[in-house]
Amino acid sequence: MDRSLPVEIDRTIAEIVARYRTMGVRGFHDLRTRRSGSQKFIDLHLEVDRDKRFEEAHGLTVRVLRAIEAEIPRSKVHIHSDPVE
Repeated sequence: MDRSLPVEIDRTIAEIVARYRTMGVRGFHDLRTRRSGSQKFIDLHLEVDRDKRFEEAHGLTVRVLRAIEAEIPRSKVHIHSDPVE
């Protein structure tokens, strides 16, 4: 049966996202996590500065995704980027 991941995972994700604030990441919302067997699934909306070009915003999103997958073993991460003021 699927279940949410421990709150420590939420904190880890918040810490990872915070590392990219100086690059134009403003935060995240709509975090959803679940576990199925040994696999962890993480879904979130990443808030990126509206003035970033598409390529820059996409690059930041990929960097955050890879950082989360690197720090949380056996995780599959999906990120939707949202432009914010």
